[in-house]
Amino acid sequence: LNPWAVGCYTSMSTVKRAHRRLEHRLFGTERMLTNAATQGLLEYPRAQLRAAIDAMLFCQFHDILPGSSVSEVETQALQRLGHGLDIVDRLRAHAFFALLSGQPAAAPGEYPLLVHNPHPFPVTDFVVCEFQPPEPNADAGLFLLPEVTAPDGTPVATQLEKESCNIQMDQRKRLVFRTRLAAACMTRFSCRIRTVPRPPAIAVRPIAGLFHHAGSGCVVEIDAATGLLHRYRVGHHDYIEAGSFRPLVMTDSPDPWGMKVRAFRDLAGEFRLMDEHAAALCAGVATSTLAPVRIIEDGPVRTIVEALFAYRRSALCLRYVLPKEGAELMVQARVSWCEKDAMLKFALPTTIGSMRVRSQAPYGVEAHTREAEELLWHSWLACVSPDGSSALTVVNDGVYGFDFSGAELRLSCLRSPAYAGHPVDDVTPVVRQDRVEPRVDQGEHVFRFWLQGGSASERLTAIDREAAAKHDEPMALNVF
Repeated sequence: LNPWAVGCYTSMSTVKRAHRRLEHRLFGTERMLTNAATQGLLEYPRAQLRAAIDAMLFCQFHDILPGSSVSEVETQALQRLGHGLDIVDRLRAHAFFALLSGQPAAAPGEYPLLVHNPHPFPVTDFVVCEFQPPEPNADAGLFLLPEVTAPDGTPVATQLEKESCNIQMDQRKRLVFRTRLAAACMTRFSCRIRTVPRPPAIAVRPIAGLFHHAGSGCVVEIDAATGLLHRYRVGHHDYIEAGSFRPLVMTDSPDPWGMKVRAFRDLAGEFRLMDEHAAALCAGVATSTLAPVRIIEDGPVRTIVEALFAYRRSALCLRYVLPKEGAELMVQARVSWCEKDAMLKFALPTTIGSMRVRSQAPYGVEAHTREAEELLWHSWLACVSPDGSSALTVVNDGVYGFDFSGAELRLSCLRSPAYAGHPVDDVTPVVRQDRVEPRVDQGEHVFRFWLQGGSASERLTAIDREAAAKHDEPMALNVF
């Protein structure tokens, strides 16, 4: 196909990500409902599923999903996609509780953690589950320590992390553990609480120089001077060059279609690491200074490093999730985007010269040959070495544009053109020059990327299922 309107791969990220959430939640919920219905645990809700599918399909119209509509359409599309997601989430909960049929009641002192894998294949990943004892612990000298056991009674390495709420009491617990979940079934973990002497408060640990993380499956280094990835090594092979995940701001236009371009390669600037005063303001902490690169979580399961960046009026929080087991590196980007007629890309210089790039495409895999042009990927792409021996794979949770040149990938996250800013000729400005014209995707956005290196045969075999599991994560609840 002749590429045209390549800006539509990225414009109006809010709608694209809402569509992606509904799309994959539909897949997983349909599997759970089918599983429960074939066991006679519920009646298959065909009409309700159809209503959610209709909401999703309507928003695939050629000015809605591409992000080239007026602002009123964006609002209505998010309402319609939210309506579909509400239907699906209710059906998902209904299926989840139906599939709990036959579970024994909780034993005294037990907090059952039920985890359902909707996929027809085993999934090995982190499970994150929050639960709450009935009363907060008011004893300043004691601490409520959860301990998790697997279905066979063996202890599970578990990490306590900061919970979603901000109630500074010893009550709600956020548990993280890594496990293998069998295909298409419910797995029950048991949690019990032991009272122990209160441990020291978890101290944020600033990092200096090169922070070195060596897990059982990968080695990761983060440069405290830049806040960027310095090294990612699996086995005996390095997959990235220093300065990876560099946040670039590209020169763009008010045209959401990108009618007159085939690439976004003109650099306007880049996010730089904040100083300690700007970092404190960005984080909203009471102190006047905060180290811009810090370890915020650390335990037997994973380490999380946070780095804060700024560009003009915009801010960026990168979180690197470093596993103690396994080779998968996750990067979360929380962007407060205030730029106009600009584009945000993340640059990943790899060690794979003359790489062959493949990506998931509708109903298959596409091999990309056009360098330095904006290209399309769905949930994953792979950078394969010229000899076909090794590969670096990347999974995303809601972006579609990228480009590559030589050994460098650039992942497109945000554009900020005008709403329906249609060029009319080569002279007339796209937008009126006498007033404020709102731009698309201003405000806060969150993106997640999962990187993994290995042999090309292993990576290309596993990546479809890995991406599916990231988009429809196993459902975990503390249920009595």
